[in-house]
Amino acid sequence: MSAAPPPADHALVVVHDKAQAQAAIAYAATHDHPLIVMFSPALALAGGPVLARAMLPRTLPGPVTFALDCGNDPGVALRAVQVGWTHLVTGGTCSLPEDLPVTLWTRDVLFGGGRRVVNLHDDRQPASTLRRVLA
Repeated sequence: MSAAPPPADHALVVVHDKAQAQAAIAYAATHDHPLIVMFSPALALAGGPVLARAMLPRTLPGPVTFALDCGNDPGVALRAVQVGWTHLVTGGTCSLPEDLPVTLWTRDVLFGGGRRVVNLHDDRQPASTLRRVLA
C-alpha cells in the first residue's frame, strides 16, 4: 500500500494552521516549484480531515500535492479517504486496508532522500519564510 516516494525535487512544506496552509497555497500559485504541502497530525486531529480538506483550493495552484498526516490513527485515515483526500502520511505503524484508493507515504519516506523540508511550526510569517527558504 505504501507508494514510492515523490521525486526529491518536490520540497515538503509542513503546515500547522490555516494561515500557513494559505501561505503555502499562495506560494504554489505563484511559483513553478513542485511542492508537497503536508497538513500536520495536530491539525488533522484538532479539526479532523473535513476541516483540513476545506482549506484546500478547488483547483491545484501549480505543481503541488496536498497530503494529510494522520499520525498512526486509522480512524483519521479512513475518514480522510471518505472526504476525498488522495495522499495520506502515517508514522509507519498505522494498520490500514490494502485496497484504499490513496497514495500512502510514511514520514520516513517524505523526510528522507535529501528533500528540502520547511516545517512552519510556530511560524507567524509563513509567506516570507517560504520565499526565503524555497527561492
